[in-house]
Amino acid sequence: MSKDHSIELALEFPEGIFILPESGGIYFMPDSNSDKAYLGYGAQEELHGKIAHNLPTRCADFDQYDVTYEIEDESLLAARLITPFTRSAGRLLDDADIQKIETKLQNGTLTLLAGAKPPKILYAAKAGDDTTVVLVESREGPDAQLKRTLYGGPLGNLKPLTDSYVQGGNSFYFMLLDKTTVALPYGHGGPKPNEPPKFGNKIMAYLDVPDDEDLAAFGIKMAVPEPHLDPFCPELNNAPSNP
Repeated sequence: MSKDHSIELALEFPEGIFILPESGGIYFMPDSNSDKAYLGYGAQEELHGKIAHNLPTRCADFDQYDVTYEIEDESLLAARLITPFTRSAGRLLDDADIQKIETKLQNGTLTLLAGAKPPKILYAAKAGDDTTVVLVESREGPDAQLKRTLYGGPLGNLKPLTDSYVQGGNSFYFMLLDKTTVALPYGHGGPKPNEPPKFGNKIMAYLDVPDDEDLAAFGIKMAVPEPHLDPFCPELNNAPSNP
């Protein structure tokens, strides 16, 4: 069995289930019927046999929580889901429940998601003739692959130009189908910190972007990925009250 399909450990709390595949990582499932499991990014610590995962949350009242557990001779001594306000006790899933999860992974009815993120604007620039370019960054797909797409055209009617680029000399460089080169300098140190962006031989100027997720302000339409769930995210209504 693939390591991606083999579960080393699974813990159930009132707020949901955490699975640890043999391939690594810790994933959150809202319940046993979920068709998606969401990777928890964070640090793992081990001390005297006790393992703690410090994980981020989109909860409004706090930004991190801990999943801790201690196992001895294949028996669970303790498992806790800890927030600044609460501590929930957990249990090990039995072999039959783990087998059900592994079967779902094998037949594709459960997907491990690394965490897509909403697209955001890295740079926006405009030339004197109203030619505008916007570089948009997103993470897409189950593995949350980084993607950077250059949009261009008159402001309000921008179209995707390319997502192929190279980096070097303090800039992103894009080659369009008509062989036009677009250069977007980082502007953070380097040999030419004040070098302007260019569209072919057109000198451009960077635009202020007050909200880097407001793609609609530039007339760009992109699908927003589904939210990456955690036990205390707004979508699940599990967040403890702030006393």
